[in-house]
Amino acid sequence: MQILKKLNEEKKMTVIVVTHNPEVARYAHRIIRMRYGQIENVSQNVQGGI
Repeated sequence: MQILKKLNEEKKMTVIVVTHNPEVARYAHRIIRMRYGQIENVSQNVQGGI
């Protein structure tokens, strides 16, 4: 995750991560939750950020 965080910060690259792990999701600026192939919720993660 540190490599992805560095790419995002230094190179301004967008990183998309798909996970079921809440610890990994904490790195994200935005969390999009899906259920049965549909977007269920979109939230900003104020403390996160890859």
